[in-house]
Amino acid sequence: MGRYRIILGAAYLLWLYQRVMFGPVTNPANEHLPDLNAREYATLLPLIILCFLDRHLSEAAVRVLERPVQLIVEQVNPGYYGAERAAAPE
Repeated sequence: MGRYRIILGAAYLLWLYQRVMFGPVTNPANEHLPDLNAREYATLLPLIILCFLDRHLSEAAVRVLERPVQLIVEQVNPGYYGAERAAAPE
């Protein structure tokens, strides 16, 4: 029963999205509205750039934080990384 709810929910959301985003403009006051103004572009473009850079920045952050996290784990659970290496198949 649960998977049918998911399928019906997805179908409903796609139908709703299509009607809202691609449906006809019914209010005459909204017919000549621009899509985005300059302020909205200035807000949106940095967010888009950050989305594309996210993968590279997150990999760099993981590399920077890897050693301090390892030191904290060793303080809390001594020998954790040694046991992890011993259990790994070669």
